Amino acid sequence: MRSANLLNDFAFKYVFGEDCKEANDALKSLLTVFLERKVEHVVVKNSEMVKDYSKMKSPRLDLLVEFDDQTSVKTNQR
Repeated sequence: MRSANLLNDFAFKYVFGEDCKEANDALKSLLTVFLERKVEHVVVKNSEMVKDYSKMKSPRLDLLVEFDDQTSVKTNQR
């Protein structure tokens, strides 16, 4: 069995989009590292992963991120 590649949209959603504390903590840590800002709170707004095999790029993961300075950002990834 092959291991999951986190660069794959489905694997990323599976690991970071689950509705549980562990996945949420992992997503906060990942965002903190990449954005170089402390993420206090993150909410996955849309974790639906509808795949269109003809174009191979339709999964989305919308996030609402709140930083330690109380600023917030909503992402729309397609």
